[in-house]
Amino acid sequence: MLDNLSLEVAEAEIVALLGPSGCGKSTLLRMIAELLKPTSGTIEFSGQSAEQASTFLSYVFQDPTLLPWRTVEENVRLPLELGSPSRMDRKNFQTSGGSENSDWETRTQELLSSVGLDAASRRRYPRELSGGMRMRTSLARALVTDPRILLLDEPFAALDDLLRTRLNELLLDLWEQRKRTIVFVTHNIAEAVYLSHRMALLGNGKIARLITNTLPWPRTQQMRASAEFATLYSQVSAGIAEVSPHA
Repeated sequence: MLDNLSLEVAEAEIVALLGPSGCGKSTLLRMIAELLKPTSGTIEFSGQSAEQASTFLSYVFQDPTLLPWRTVEENVRLPLELGSPSRMDRKNFQTSGGSENSDWETRTQELLSSVGLDAASRRRYPRELSGGMRMRTSLARALVTDPRILLLDEPFAALDDLLRTRLNELLLDLWEQRKRTIVFVTHNIAEAVYLSHRMALLGNGKIARLITNTLPWPRTQQMRASAEFATLYSQVSAGIAEVSPHA
């Protein structure tokens, strides 16, 4: 349960939400996405309510939740098919002299390329994909409407370390290209340190501690072996231990 929690996130900032199991990380993320309603208080986006902001939010679940009867490219195109002119800034998806369907196809193929899925993969169904390919598809689907805010709920938790590292790099590449605001939940401290601008540690329903990430940009794998990385890792680890009910 969240209680009198306050958090401000800047435009184009990456914020990691960490804390012990059951501390409310995913609950907070779902409230931001309007998947859960807070019993009190407000969530605002540059002065807009969460309901108004739902048109420029995208959410990535831990399970890619792809539709099994649609191919990769059909899954990615789905948000464009579901969107109406009142819910989407259509000028972002129209090219001169092109039809709506061709514009959607162009947009879909651009996103699939950006997440590294080749032509053969795009015609496959979810059951034919590896875990990493399903998550790449899920990321492409979340980005196809060009959202201003991307919310991720432990998207890489089920992947092995090597694949997780590759998708961490992919997420940073996408952020470098688009500079979107990202809020993500993770239990992986190294992942949080590597990806974020700030780390919010939740405990007892509140933000127990906010840690500013001092690692320089752009991030490189070599930074993971640096003393600065180790110091930040220790700070986060100690902070989580302080708010853990078994500490």
